[in-house]
Amino acid sequence: MRVGDVIELSVWITGDEPQELIDFYKKDVIEAVNENCNYHNVVHGEVTFHLKHPMDDRVPEVPDHIQGSEVRLLVAETKIMYKKYGKLPFSKELDKDDLKRLRKVTRKQWAKQYKSILSDEQADDVIDELGEDVALGLLRQ
Repeated sequence: MRVGDVIELSVWITGDEPQELIDFYKKDVIEAVNENCNYHNVVHGEVTFHLKHPMDDRVPEVPDHIQGSEVRLLVAETKIMYKKYGKLPFSKELDKDDLKRLRKVTRKQWAKQYKSILSDEQADDVIDELGEDVALGLLRQ
């Protein structure tokens, strides 16, 4: 997750749920966003909710098992505001030569899989997301 990324989560509602259940869905989604952001060491902004109709832009087909008087998609959105730094990202803890080698391996694998080129900053983000164990394994190879 990077600063500026938008997190989107959604749940189908039938239109027949009591408001308490919809409030529970919203609370559950906010908890999921908080856990995900904590895991990725980032902070998100305000979570906003929107109701979308089945024919709206970027709304998938309604699953067969979802039926009700007014089926809609409850969509939650929030933006990644900044990274938390309790400790330095792994890429910042590496010495220059190890970081250079790890960037080279990361770029090679990325290009193979995604057919695009990474900048130093992007390669560092990928290294940090992979985690220390994966990165150290790649260095050993």
